[in-house]
Amino acid sequence: MSDMSTTIAPLARSDIAQAASVLAAAFADDPVICHLWADHPQTEPRLATFFRTTLTNHHLAGGGVDVVRSDDNAIAAVAIWNPPGQWQTSTLALVREAPELLWALRDRIPTALKVRGEFDRVHPIDPHWYLCNIGTSPSHRSRGFATQLLEHRLSSCDKRNESAYLVCTRERTIPLYEKVGFRVTAPLPLSDGPLLWSMWREGRAG
Repeated sequence: MSDMSTTIAPLARSDIAQAASVLAAAFADDPVICHLWADHPQTEPRLATFFRTTLTNHHLAGGGVDVVRSDDNAIAAVAIWNPPGQWQTSTLALVREAPELLWALRDRIPTALKVRGEFDRVHPIDPHWYLCNIGTSPSHRSRGFATQLLEHRLSSCDKRNESAYLVCTRERTIPLYEKVGFRVTAPLPLSDGPLLWSMWREGRAG
């Protein structure tokens, strides 16, 4: 059920750390994250560093990071969208991110680069908004926040007849994305990793 007393707004730079913590908790058991950080202790602090770094140096500048706040004004859920033509991290952003990402990934860097390469090889070339990550704080789940975030951004896409793309990491969440207009375009089996699904939503005029 949706929470009627929520507010959706762009992420403010001052709230990056809080948003990163929400995403770290939300993705702690995600199949791709478990593949990347296999057998590592303290995954969540490293994951928070990863999200904080990429939000600061890449995602925030695109203007596509949305948060939903609960009735206590805490960030309950976060959606990271990269605008058309901006899904690839710039060289400058990579340089800025490198020290903290090296700490966060450590000996998993080769695996992370391999996964990134597999994602990039199937990424569509047609213009689109890319849903990089969407996650809800465990304490705020089952309140419809993810759906609200999806509908909020996709409503803007429809006004401009823009398409959207994502990679679904859990089969059980495919219906959530199908409900807002995405369709599975192809399976994406990671080498020595989980099975994922590429999903596309065509732009809708008006």
